[in-house]
Amino acid sequence: MRNSGHRITGWLALSLMVWPFSTALSQGLEADWRMPSLAPESRKAVERVLPTRPGDLFVQLKNGLTVLIREIHSSKAVSTQVLVRTGSIHEDQYLNGGLSHYLEHIVSGGTTSRFREDEAKDVLQSIGGASNAYTSYDRTVYYINTTSSHYKTALTLLISYVTESTIDVEEFRREKRVIQQEMKLRENNPNSQLWELFMKTAYEIHPIRHPIIGYEDVFVQISRDQLYEYYRSRYSSQNMVLTIVGDVDAQEALREVIRLAGDLRRDFEKPIYVPPEPPQIGPRRVEREFPAARLTSTTIGVPSVSLKDPDLYPLDVLAIILGRGRTSRLYKGLKDREKLVLSVNTFNWTPSFARGMFIITASLEGKNRKRAMESLWEEIEDLQDRLVMREGTGEGEKTGDSRSHLQQPGGQCDCIEPRNRLCCDRGSIL
Repeated sequence: MRNSGHRITGWLALSLMVWPFSTALSQGLEADWRMPSLAPESRKAVERVLPTRPGDLFVQLKNGLTVLIREIHSSKAVSTQVLVRTGSIHEDQYLNGGLSHYLEHIVSGGTTSRFREDEAKDVLQSIGGASNAYTSYDRTVYYINTTSSHYKTALTLLISYVTESTIDVEEFRREKRVIQQEMKLRENNPNSQLWELFMKTAYEIHPIRHPIIGYEDVFVQISRDQLYEYYRSRYSSQNMVLTIVGDVDAQEALREVIRLAGDLRRDFEKPIYVPPEPPQIGPRRVEREFPAARLTSTTIGVPSVSLKDPDLYPLDVLAIILGRGRTSRLYKGLKDREKLVLSVNTFNWTPSFARGMFIITASLEGKNRKRAMESLWEEIEDLQDRLVMREGTGEGEKTGDSRSHLQQPGGQCDCIEPRNRLCCDRGSIL
């Protein structure tokens, strides 16, 4: 049966309005910062100590490696992560090839000068560790979650992955086939296709417009030597952030990091030029038929702000009020009252490396598309005319208690590492 009228569409509006929220929200409350002291045996390897809250130990080693340690003793769990400051926007002469994502597949659990792939797998199983990795536009992250009695072994594995990978030829060939299969699956995924279509419309110059996974016709040309060259140039100690959160003693954990990674040498680092996106001067719209789609999906974006702009805070609040949860304005208006959409959501995407987007997504039947878009803009205009009072900021439903996530070591690792406030999982590929 033919799926008539099912489309994926992307709209880019030029602007909405200046949101009348106080920028005082951006100032927040000052934390109880302190300058922690170091154990004498660690001082020689540390270049500087970073001010932190009690219970944290943040330092930068003399080789440039940033180390963030947070003690949480509510359970025996420990999360260890290495964030490498390289993603799809940093691929330079290999742009469009998906090298960062390709490396993630091989580096995570792959053969190093210390472990064969099967040996690393056996070690990971012996400590009961949960391990994974993901690649985004500006970073690649590797992590192992385990217990306090095994976190040193997890650190050994992680540091070996990111500093001693051999880019084994057989693993290189195998993972190339795996990624090609991923690409084919994405071609048949309406949500993936919609996001890629939206990004190419929203950004005309910035490399964020290209998919993290790359383009297959470019990807297949990558040689093992090119991938290894990219690994050696981007996976340097000064380009990494190592995070440990959980049931550890911070001073002891730092000594272990220094033992494993203190002898790493800084390397040459070629600056990567990322062209800025010029201001958008008019609306853009693109539409594509997608036979595999069972519904019409649309994404609307309004040029927003970057991570450093204080307006991100009121825009985050606006996203909650406008389209986060069943009590939000768009949900109550478009879904409950007018029954024009099956789902609607908003989020304010504010990356550190580009101008962000205030994004509205909706799924609906094709016949309701025109009326749904009219109602959506009416709701936005109504918000302009009737400003949100302080008591109105509770309109957005609490869609999940984030505290339970932040109480876990893995959630704390996510929290204290430098991030780009990327919402959902659209900007990351496992």
